[in-house]
Amino acid sequence: MAFFNNVVPFDKAKAMEYLAQWDELCKRDGGKLWGVGLRTPFVIIDNETRDIAANEGGLGDKFPDELVISASAFEYEDKIWAMAPWNLVAVYDDAERMKLFFHEAFHALQKTLFGKPGEDRGGNSHLNELDARVLFLTEMSALSAALKSEGADRTKAAQAALYARSKRREKYGAMTEAPAEIGEGTAVYTETMLINPDRQAEVLARVDNAEEIPSLMGYVSGAGYCFVLDALGVEWKRGLKWDSDLGDILAAAVGMADNPSLDEYGYVEILAEETRKHEEREVALQAVITAFTTRPLLRCFEKAETGIAGKIIQVAGYGDVLRGMVQYFGDFGKMMVNADDIGAAITSDGDVDFLIHKDGYSAVFAENIRIEGGMVHGGYWELALAEGYGVVEDGGNFEIKRTVH
Repeated sequence: MAFFNNVVPFDKAKAMEYLAQWDELCKRDGGKLWGVGLRTPFVIIDNETRDIAANEGGLGDKFPDELVISASAFEYEDKIWAMAPWNLVAVYDDAERMKLFFHEAFHALQKTLFGKPGEDRGGNSHLNELDARVLFLTEMSALSAALKSEGADRTKAAQAALYARSKRREKYGAMTEAPAEIGEGTAVYTETMLINPDRQAEVLARVDNAEEIPSLMGYVSGAGYCFVLDALGVEWKRGLKWDSDLGDILAAAVGMADNPSLDEYGYVEILAEETRKHEEREVALQAVITAFTTRPLLRCFEKAETGIAGKIIQVAGYGDVLRGMVQYFGDFGKMMVNADDIGAAITSDGDVDFLIHKDGYSAVFAENIRIEGGMVHGGYWELALAEGYGVVEDGGNFEIKRTVH
C-alpha cells in the first residue's frame, strides 16, 4: 500500500529540474525579502520507494527509515533540511510547486531566523466556539479591508482587526497564536510574496466558508498581519522571534481604537452565518465523539510520529481527529491510513478518521480488523508491525502492545 498514492511515477531527473528552477528563484530574491538567502538543503522523496532527489549530499540514496515523509523541515546529522513528497511535487503546477518549495524551505530557516521555537500553550480549539469564531472571522475581514484600502481607512480597518482580536483574547487568551502565526504565517507570507504577490487578498479569503478554522488560524492570520504591516511600511522583520506577536507589532504602528464599530467589517452577517453553521458543526463533532466511544477501536499508546495530508478537526476536550491520508509510525511499526486515493481521503466522511486522543493514545476503527502475521488490515488502514509487537484484543477493542521485551 502506498502513502499518498503516486499519481506520477518518481522521476529523479525531473525532480532535479524542479530543484534547479527553485534555486534560480532563490538567486533572483538574493536575500531581499528577509535579508538572508532562502536556499536551503532540500530533498524530494518518492513515497513508495523512499528514493530521493536532493540539492545537496548527506542523505545517501534513500530517505532514512526513521524519518516521516511529509511536506516540512527536519534536522538530520546537524543539517536542517526542507522536504516534499514527490506525489505533491509532481501534481502541482509550476506556481504551486515553487510556493511549496519556498514554504518548506522557510521552515528550515526559521530556527536560524527566530531562535528557539515558542512553548506550546495549548491548541486553538477555542475557535470551535461560536463567539471566538465570529470575532476571528471579523478580525480577518477587517485585515482584508486594511489590505485593500489606504491612508486613514487602512488604519481604521487595522484598528478594528486588533479590537476583535483583543475581545477574543480577553475570554480565551492567546493560546498558540504567536508560535502558529510566526511558524506558518511567515511561511505563507514568504511563498506568496515570492510567487504570487498580487494574490495576498486570496490568502485572507481562505477562511471564507472554511470548516476547520482552528487549523487554518496561523497560516491565514499570520500571513495577513505580515501583508498589512508591509502595506503600512512598517519594519517588522528585524528581531522577530517565535514568541513575537504580530498583532502587538501592528498595534505599535497604528495604535488601539476605543470600541470601534465592527459592523462595517461584516460582524452582523458573520454572526448570523456562523450561528447557523455552529449548530451543524456541534452535531458533526458529537457524531465524531460518539463514533470513537461506541465502535470497536485499535488503540496505540506507544510514542509515534504522525504525518497528514488532509485536515485536522480539533474537538474541544477530546482530542484531534485527522481526516485525510495519515502516516503513523514508531518503534511498534508503521500504519498507513486511507492511503489509496488522495482526493477521496481528504473529502471522506468520519468512517475513515484517525484519532489522537487527549489522554495520550491514537485510534482507528477496527470493525474489519484482520491479522495476518506481522500485517494487520482494517479496511481503510494497514499496519506493518515491528518485531516484538502484536495486536491484543481487550473487551471488544484492540491494542498494539509489545509482546517481547
